[in-house]
Amino acid sequence: MGGQKVTEDTFTRQLPYSAVAKLTSLLDPGKQWEKLIVNIPRKLGMLDQDEFVPKYDLTYVSMIDERGKKMGSSSTRLILDDWGTQNVRIKHLIKVLVISELYAAADYLSVNVLGGEPVPRPRLETPNGRTGQECQSESDTCSAKEYEDRGTIYVRKHGEDQALSETPESFESLSEEMRLSLRSGLPSADLKSGPSLGSTRAPGESDEIAEEEEVLRQLHGNESILLRQLDFKMLKHVTNNFNETEMSKGGNLIGRGGFGTVFLGQFNNGFKIAVKCLKEENEDNMKQFHTELNVLSKYRHENIVHLLGYCREDANHCLIYEYMSNGSLEERLSCKNETKPLSCPMRLSIAQGTARGINYLNQQGFVHRDIKSANVLLDKDFIPKVGDFATARLAPKGTGTTFTQTMVVIGTSAYLAPKAFQFDVSAKLDTYSYGVVLLELLTGLPSFDEEREDRDLSSHMQENCEDIMDMVDQLAGSWKEETAIAMYNIATSCLAKKKKRPLIEDILPELENLSN
Repeated sequence: MGGQKVTEDTFTRQLPYSAVAKLTSLLDPGKQWEKLIVNIPRKLGMLDQDEFVPKYDLTYVSMIDERGKKMGSSSTRLILDDWGTQNVRIKHLIKVLVISELYAAADYLSVNVLGGEPVPRPRLETPNGRTGQECQSESDTCSAKEYEDRGTIYVRKHGEDQALSETPESFESLSEEMRLSLRSGLPSADLKSGPSLGSTRAPGESDEIAEEEEVLRQLHGNESILLRQLDFKMLKHVTNNFNETEMSKGGNLIGRGGFGTVFLGQFNNGFKIAVKCLKEENEDNMKQFHTELNVLSKYRHENIVHLLGYCREDANHCLIYEYMSNGSLEERLSCKNETKPLSCPMRLSIAQGTARGINYLNQQGFVHRDIKSANVLLDKDFIPKVGDFATARLAPKGTGTTFTQTMVVIGTSAYLAPKAFQFDVSAKLDTYSYGVVLLELLTGLPSFDEEREDRDLSSHMQENCEDIMDMVDQLAGSWKEETAIAMYNIATSCLAKKKKRPLIEDILPELENLSN
């Protein structure tokens, strides 16, 4: 700066080296920079508007995390360097720090760099009407919340104020429970949402339980684009050390696939998650891991499986999802583990919800490429959610007559449209696969059966179905003839040659009308 005075309009890229070093010492410990990066807007003008679109997606955040771990590197510095190319000024940085409740860093810039006053922040009042700064004795009930005073963060824990100074050493000296609470940016108690964790634990209870409760707070109700990264140690704990005994036999194994193995994770309060672990760390699996991570972190829909978090430690790569207690559609249609058959109304509802999920994905410009009954998951209310996005691929929106090409055929053979074998990727691939799922819902027959003359279900129905009412699954109960016929006609149109095959958005209105 050559002696030039630093003002609030100074570009952040012109901050003195000492100021940047101070910010890294405040924001790198405990990954406090995560709170900052998730509140950085795509355009600076959004800071003064209600509209907000994040500048950074999960891919960039993951990259920042990895690069920041290298010797001599800093995640905070990487963020400042990249964001600074937008002509960000110190006043913009302070504003985002305040929004992120990173008051120590905001105060440092305001007081030490600009020579002004500490930034304003909410003063948390206690039940006796005193502010956090005034609450000093053990008899004061300050609630289990964080409060701050001139750059020093205080946390009331078990009747005592614990101070978190601005140094990494002091941060690391805190208990793991406190570090997790501070990293997540969530209060220690009085949560607005999430599983009920009961009353505050008494001193002396295990740190393991403390960590588990904090993970629950991080996972439940998480709608942020910045997903929570969980410790592999915690995942081992809740999955009973990744117990590979099947759930039906008392273990934690939900299922296996080409991409990885899925385990049930269960917390002490009964909250359940599904943990998918990479089978092996190779180029293809890593690509699929990042594809699923990126797609599900950006797109949320009632009929798309909800990704809660992820883990990436050394060779361990896991994805954490909401637990779908009724398993997959494939399992329910085959009445696996002696479960009850799905009724006709339930099958129609599942068909409609699945179509909504696929349509939403296609509207975002994605082709799933592996739609099948095994990838349609059912929650406790039998609401269907499309899962397994490891093979999702960007493709043109719109008519489906345009397409991109791939060098690899991906999918499950019985659900693959003929054009898939010509390396064609378009939204109409998902339509074809959905048509096979509709046939499964109608007939209860598997998509592929080596005992059948026509092994794949679409060929079997084409050769043998003269009247759909002769082939509907009787276990579903009494079918309404007009509903069964309409569903079969929709399925047939989905299985037509590409030029005549509709997009999911074209058949969705007719499917929805069947409820009437």
